[in-house]
Parts: sequence; structure tokens; C-alpha cells
Amino acid sequence: MDLKKYIDPDSLRGKGLWPSGFDPGQVPIAGKSRDVILSAMECEGFAIGGVSADNAFVVLSRDSTIYLFARPEYSNYRRVASLRFGHIPRKHDVDHVHSRNLATHYGYRYVLVALLPQRPNRQHGSLFEKQLKEIETGDDVPEVCFPDDRIVDKILQRNSEVRRRLISDQYAYDPKKRTELGLTLKQRGLWNMALGFDRRAPEKFVASLRPLINL
Repeated sequence: MDLKKYIDPDSLRGKGLWPSGFDPGQVPIAGKSRDVILSAMECEGFAIGGVSADNAFVVLSRDSTIYLFARPEYSNYRRVASLRFGHIPRKHDVDHVHSRNLATHYGYRYVLVALLPQRPNRQHGSLFEKQLKEIETGDDVPEVCFPDDRIVDKILQRNSEVRRRLISDQYAYDPKKRTELGLTLKQRGLWNMALGFDRRAPEKFVASLRPLINL
């Protein structure tokens, strides 16, 4: 009798077995330059064939996971995402993990890109990420920022109101905070699906990459 536990590779636990790069609190979601993002990750950056590195670039981590970053104002981000992820699943958004309006508000030049189901993504957007209100930038906005608990909740497709209260001076995001949450194997499956780590990147896309250091 074989007592070895079988994990369906198409299940969330199975997808969670793929390399997942950095833990949530260590993944930059936005930065004021390519250099500060690469320095924070201690990884190599690559330009994408046919795409200006001023508009989008990728970071290759030590376990060969590929992170896609795009300029908030870049209008062809969906096309670049389709190159990176292979296709955009039905009823999914190409999401700027740090919302574009907030990234611009804080002066961030590049934002991490992910694929998220429309319903949880748009709920977070309407309740939190479009609410600039009286958020002040100040002089202490860090050069690079990381996910907080709400950002992780969005990636894990949790309801935007879970564990937080809606108040008049609506909380959106504090770039000086970062999550300390870890991931279960199932949650890592959702994380991998959002960032495209649950499958190999398209060969044509990988072949198009050129080290930024050579440009």
C-alpha cells in the first residue's frame, strides 16, 4: 500500500508547490526607479523584446520566478501582460498591485503587475484604491514599497472588508507599512496564479528578454 499523499497538480495546493519567489512582505509592489526595485530584490532585471524598458521590465529571482513591472501611465500594459502570462483568463483583470492612481500620487514610477479575478479586484479598487481623499505624500515616502495586509488580501481574493472597518477618512495604503503574513500551501497557490508562477512563462517571451545591464 502506498501511503504517500497525492496532491493534484491542478489544485491550489498543487499550484502552491511551484517556486513562489519572495515571501509576501519581501516583494516590492512599486518603486521610484528600476534600480531601487532591483536593489531591494537583489536580482537581475531584463528588458522585454519590442517593449521599451522605460515602460515595462521584468525581474528574475533566484528561483527563476519572473516579476513584471510596468509604468502606471503605460497604456499597453495588457499587451505586455499577455506576453508574460501567455493569455488573460476570462473575467480576470490585469491588476497594478499598487493601484495606478495611488502609485502616481506617491511618486512611484513602476508597479508590480498581476492577474486577478475581476470581482475581488474591483471590490478592493472601488472601496479603497480609488479613495485618494486627503492622503498626503509627505517627505518620507520610501523609494520602494511592499504589500500590506490588505494588498495580500486582494491577491488572495479575500473580501475587501475582511478585518477592516470602513470609515470616513478611508484607509487606502501606507507605503511605510508591510505585511508580516505568511502563506499556507493553498494560499501560495493563489499567490502563484496571480503572479504567473503556477506554470512556465511562454518560451517566446523568455527568449525575448535582454539584461538591462547590457542596454
